[in-house]
Amino acid sequence: MKIPLMFFTLLTVLPLAAQQVPPRFGAGPQPATAMEAVAAFKAATGVTRLTNVVEIRGTGGAPTPSVWTVVVHDPASPTRLSEYSVRGPRVEDRRPCQLYYPKRVPEGYFDYGKVTVDSAAAFRAADREAGIARIGFDLIDYRLRCREFSDDPIWDVTMRTADGVALGTVSISNKTGKVLRAVWTRPGPRGALAVAEDSAEPGARPLSTQVPVVPKVLEVRRQAERVPVPAPVREEVPETIPAEPVPALVEPPGGGVGPVPCSDQSNEQSR
Repeated sequence: MKIPLMFFTLLTVLPLAAQQVPPRFGAGPQPATAMEAVAAFKAATGVTRLTNVVEIRGTGGAPTPSVWTVVVHDPASPTRLSEYSVRGPRVEDRRPCQLYYPKRVPEGYFDYGKVTVDSAAAFRAADREAGIARIGFDLIDYRLRCREFSDDPIWDVTMRTADGVALGTVSISNKTGKVLRAVWTRPGPRGALAVAEDSAEPGARPLSTQVPVVPKVLEVRRQAERVPVPAPVREEVPETIPAEPVPALVEPPGGGVGPVPCSDQSNEQSR
């Protein structure tokens, strides 16, 4: 019996492809996402509204990092910035941030209330671009930062090998979820320098137009954080105040004009 070539190819390729998928990317419990880490940060610090954020980063994700670092403006810090390490529901450490002032300045500050795309959605968008570019990776670094010359937050998702070599970075708008830019690094021929593929370069391959969908549970959580404050109840005041009833006027026996009570209570008082 002759086996079709296509059937033989599927039997040989599919098991190999399954073996090449890193087991840590398979189905299983994942650490907290960036939004869940921020929720834990708020609960631990008592912060209700998180503003003046420099960045939220996590490294070595497979695909989700085990620790997230939240960097915020802090006038009491010697570097004017403080960073918090969040692992699961706990804030493990707080220390002055040494990455910026005075060596360099951050891109800017953003309000966390503007964040609508979680790290899970950012991963799906970056993973889709990596698949289109035929880039395989082992680890992922996430960085939620401010876009240059604005206060809009964006995601920078960097793919790396198991040895930590950077393969490319995908930038994603946190306002729309759209991929803004993708830069990939490929080794040159015969040991030459690496060749960068930049989506911003004229004539480059267009980026995907798909927008990652935010999971429903995250939408509910974000709506819960944005519960509107009820407006104060105002007592309705009529535009015109009704006039009091005017007593009827009759002529008494002695002459002249006098008031005659027009209610039972007035009649009792007159008696």
